[in-house]
Amino acid sequence: MTLVHPLRQRSGNYISCTIMYITVNGQNISLDDPSTVSDLIDRFEMTDRACAVEVNRDLVPKKQHVSHALNDGDQVEIVTLVGGG
Repeated sequence: MTLVHPLRQRSGNYISCTIMYITVNGQNISLDDPSTVSDLIDRFEMTDRACAVEVNRDLVPKKQHVSHALNDGDQVEIVTLVGGG
């Protein structure tokens, strides 16, 4: 889906961006397209936490977070580790 930003650039052209919709842990969210798993982790401020990420039920290894592109309609699960006793 392409949305047109209500502000105009100096040239008079509209600023447009592509928005995608994904589901993260059962919650529908919108993201700028393109976005990666790493971008999503940044958005949720989880960069300093150990976590596992599945996209459409496939585990995405941590070293692929930066390169794994998200697509409109993806189902994402982010699981963090919790210690305790």
